[in-house]
Formats: sequence, structure tokens, C-alpha cells
Amino acid sequence: MKPRKGTAAPLERESRAKWRSFKRSGTGIGTLFHIAKDHGWTPPEPVYEFDDLPEPAKMKIMLAGNGDPRPNLNNAIVFMEKVNAQKGYSIRKNEMTGQEEWRAGPINDAYLDLIRVAIEQAGMHNVRADLTASAVRAVAELNRYHPVRDWLARGLLDRLERHRRSL
Repeated sequence: MKPRKGTAAPLERESRAKWRSFKRSGTGIGTLFHIAKDHGWTPPEPVYEFDDLPEPAKMKIMLAGNGDPRPNLNNAIVFMEKVNAQKGYSIRKNEMTGQEEWRAGPINDAYLDLIRVAIEQAGMHNVRADLTASAVRAVAELNRYHPVRDWLARGLLDRLERHRRSL
């Protein structure tokens, strides 16, 4: 199926039609999950949505009496969003693995230290390590992706030779 310009509705209809065209022979979704679990994959924890929480874009910097940003989570998230956008960090959460990622891999302690320096350079000079980690988790949560679902949504599955290969 070729990607279409315009609304998502025609593409969605084509995708659904394509999925319905698959025959029930060969490897099914249950088998895929079983194979994935055999190779170490574990289902992610359930995600709870909190629709009443403010979006970072609408959050305001909280200042101390001397005019400096207060060392709190609100400010750490605001500065983290700023750094993520300005520096193109692409901090996001992989819904398949449940991990926060940066530079196409899980965020480790060394990455958290580098992100903390970037937040300090952006103007929040008194950010603690725990605030950095919490801000990274919050920003990643707002930038979720699922590699398989996103891959399928781009229509790449139809370019594969489905009948010659099995998963």
C-alpha cells in the first residue's frame, strides 16, 4: 500500500482492509508474543492516564524570592521540555520496552548527568539529580512511541514479502 497524502481516514481504511486480508494460516499474534517472551520481552506495566494534569507548555516557571527558579519538579519539567525541544534530544518512552530513551537507547546514569548539565545551562542552576530523573521520566511519558505500531502505521509491512518469510 502506498502512503497517501491528505487525511488519515483513507489510509486507516486501507490498513484495516489489508489486515482483514491476512489469512489465518502461519504465525499468529499469540505465537509472536510467545516467541518474544522466550527471548526476554516482558509486557510493559499498565499506563494510567491523568487528563487533568497541566501540559509542560502551559506550566510556568516558579521563582524564588531572589528571582532564581525554585528547585522543584515543575521547573525541572519546564526546563527539560525546553532542552528537549531546543537541543533536539528526542527524549521519549518506548511503549514496547517501557524504558525512557535518548540517542536511540535506554537512559542510564551517565546520560542523566549530561541531561542535568543541559538543564543547568538552560537556566535552572540548582537542579538536583532526583529532579532531573523525574523530569526526564515526565517528558518521556509525554513523548511516547511504539516501534512496531509506528512501523506498521508507516505501511512498511506491505513492502515485505509476507509469503516467503515467517516471523
